[in-house]
Amino acid sequence: MSEGLRKNIFIKNEKSDEGADFNNPMKEDSNYTIVSEFVKEKELEKSKELSELIDSARKIVHNEAREFGVEVNVFNDRNLVHLLPHDTLLSIFSSHNPERIPTFTATDFGIWLDADKLKDNKVSELEKILLLVHEFLHQSSVHKFSQFIDQEGRVHVRPYQKGYAVGYGATYQDVKKSRRLFFGLNEAITQYLTRLIYIRKISKDPRFAEQVEQLEKKLTTKQKEEGKTVLPNRFSGVYYFLESLFKDLYESIYKRHQDDFEDDLEVRNKFFYHYFNGDLPGAGKLIRKLGDGAFTDLANIDLVEGDDTLHQIINFRKKYGLPEDKNIEQALKMIKK
Repeated sequence: MSEGLRKNIFIKNEKSDEGADFNNPMKEDSNYTIVSEFVKEKELEKSKELSELIDSARKIVHNEAREFGVEVNVFNDRNLVHLLPHDTLLSIFSSHNPERIPTFTATDFGIWLDADKLKDNKVSELEKILLLVHEFLHQSSVHKFSQFIDQEGRVHVRPYQKGYAVGYGATYQDVKKSRRLFFGLNEAITQYLTRLIYIRKISKDPRFAEQVEQLEKKLTTKQKEEGKTVLPNRFSGVYYFLESLFKDLYESIYKRHQDDFEDDLEVRNKFFYHYFNGDLPGAGKLIRKLGDGAFTDLANIDLVEGDDTLHQIINFRKKYGLPEDKNIEQALKMIKK
């Protein structure tokens, strides 16, 4: 493992609230309490409807994780989700463009919702449940731990479960200067699972029937026959291309190593298992079947502004012989216009 990766990966200790890198134990200190109290002071009361959606999303993801042998105790805590004023989020994400503050975001201190953006009713109930599922998935993956860097640059970790956790490598005040390892891989699997959960469960929920019907009107007859699905626009763009990368990744691994697996879904499900169990070495072993360096290169795909992420995806596909994604080229042309 390269030194860059080693410095950003921490072991989650099953028996205590201590986190450790590969050499030095790191303990929680008062900064975690300060951030938590700051959030609690600003938190707004959730409506009954929003609370019901939160519970639905929490249970859906909990059951999904359970399929892969994971019992995530944090899902029993409804206080994991915080409804916060937009100004509070601006003060936390001070380096962000105000227009790019996410409506829902998974952080090392829980899931934060922008109350102001939810007030204008521009976020449908279907979008809310999908966004909540997406963020709960993040909270159950390899990024599932509380982490911060103090003023002296020391990383402190508070884990929720055993396995490995990935440090974002930045303070929450200045995320633009961060180096977020495994961020692209995390988003790729998270978005793939979000769509899978939509197909299996959410699209069949009568609460969202009308909104699902409106989405399906965007599909052509041919797309419907091919079993295509469409999600709200919030899940398009780079998220779609990362999801597509993951699909081609596990299919390519199977095609090149058919003697090792029953089918491509076995490869996919192994990734899911590693995702929910915090098993980075297991994921790395699979990814390296594409070639030496594939794990490191995939770890370095980050979600950044502009078209950099798209170029990172294109370069990874070319280097490791994955199918060309023509939709990315179209997207790049649109950006240049």
